[in-house]
Amino acid sequence: MNKKHVIAIIGIIVMVSFFIIGASAIMSTSSQPLKEDTKALPKGDTVIVKMTMVGSTYKFEPASVNLGDKITIVADMNKISGCFRTVVIPSMAIRKYLSDSDNKIIFTAKKAGEFPVTCAMGMGSGKLIVKG
Repeated sequence: MNKKHVIAIIGIIVMVSFFIIGASAIMSTSSQPLKEDTKALPKGDTVIVKMTMVGSTYKFEPASVNLGDKITIVADMNKISGCFRTVVIPSMAIRKYLSDSDNKIIFTAKKAGEFPVTCAMGMGSGKLIVKG
């Protein structure tokens, strides 16, 4: 077996391993309820938006908020794993790694529109709507 064949076989093994790990991260979901630490939420007129994953799509409830709202996105960490835990909303300059101990993204909706939401690798996607 020559060097090219060995390198090709190693590459295939690495790629298959990556896809197996990614698929298991997507498929590993728990039916535990969303833990919401209301003591840590901001005071005042705040809209709580629950974020979860369906496949590789971020889902928000409610799906839209109003311009000027103070937003607290609370992520269901039982449903979000791997690279999907780094949430990026480029047009709002938001990039945050979510963890079991820090599962909130807090900001004020300053622009109206439909804002794409992705993971750090661009594999997960979703949309947050801010009504004007």
